[in-house]
Amino acid sequence: MIFNLTILILGLVASLYLFWRLPYLNLPALKEQSAQTEASLPDEPAGGLLVSIIIPARNEAETLPLLLADLKLQTLQPHEIICVNDGSEDETSRVITHAGAILVDVHDKPENWMGKAWACLKGAERATGQLLLFLDADVRMAPDGLAKLLLAYGTESATVSVQPYHKIHRAYEQFSMFFNIVLIGANGTGLPKKNCNVGLYGPVILIPKADYDKIGGHRAVQRTIVDDLAMGDVLTHAGLKYRLYLGDGDISFRMYPDGFKSMLQGWTKNFATGAEKTPGRLRILMFGWVTSCTAPLLYLMQSLWAGEIGWAFVYLLFYGIWVVELNRIVPKIGNFQRAALLVYPIFLLVFLATFFWSLWKKIFRRQVTWKGRKMKPEA
Repeated sequence: MIFNLTILILGLVASLYLFWRLPYLNLPALKEQSAQTEASLPDEPAGGLLVSIIIPARNEAETLPLLLADLKLQTLQPHEIICVNDGSEDETSRVITHAGAILVDVHDKPENWMGKAWACLKGAERATGQLLLFLDADVRMAPDGLAKLLLAYGTESATVSVQPYHKIHRAYEQFSMFFNIVLIGANGTGLPKKNCNVGLYGPVILIPKADYDKIGGHRAVQRTIVDDLAMGDVLTHAGLKYRLYLGDGDISFRMYPDGFKSMLQGWTKNFATGAEKTPGRLRILMFGWVTSCTAPLLYLMQSLWAGEIGWAFVYLLFYGIWVVELNRIVPKIGNFQRAALLVYPIFLLVFLATFFWSLWKKIFRRQVTWKGRKMKPEA
């Protein structure tokens, strides 16, 4: 029993350490930080630097109009909006043209380029701004969204990447809960010590074009499915800084609106490779976190089976403590139903099954499917 209690307690300590601070990309915090560093939000973007927004889009005819409409309402307007139609089979090209954005059509994606890296590269080659803002087509931005990003850039003088606030609309989307938590924890975003991050967040990346060109742009990450994590590695090895934030209501997205199968395919595509790139100490902490989070229900059932009612109440108490701890973290990353936390092991089980399925595909280099394309994980 002492071993069981040790597992539970150490896991809770790991949780407090991994999610000690969850840095929002919000104007009050950024303004306070900018005052300390004598930076300020200028009347024009980033001290006069031109911002080119690049949106890779494959079969995004339904989501892209929402983002393009958001961008027209920004309090700080970008220099240009470039949408890269990545071999779409729907009306994505027409949507881009109708919105008045710059259309870049790509149909010649090389065999050895994974994911959206080729589309991002082609968009960057067309850009004329000094700052490049890569946005996924499912991102939503309130009118202050671009201003927040530019203030963060002006404060840090470094690449800025944001994990948007996850807005869900249907019941099956609740199953993304643990994927989001683990993604943020394994990336080091919430650690007490700043700037211990592992990689970027793919949905929102603001990077100086000079830094992008210095690392070779997306050519440096062409062979990896999780190009965002890989680009963080490349920046670090080049001696270039980057900062991670979490979005709030002003920068958000809705992931995988096309159903449960699409959601599982998306997370399967990312997770095993992402786990491999996580540093050893964070991997150990996340393993302890997941183990401790899983343990209370298993120990509770074991105690009830053995007729150890006293210990069953102890494990029930720890179950409640984990519900409270998850309630501290989850509302900061998405509008997941708090009532769902009472039965969190159901969502944790789906996460674990998907993770091990992703790991199996990674080890045996089995193809993963995403947006109609089959990709083989890198060795």
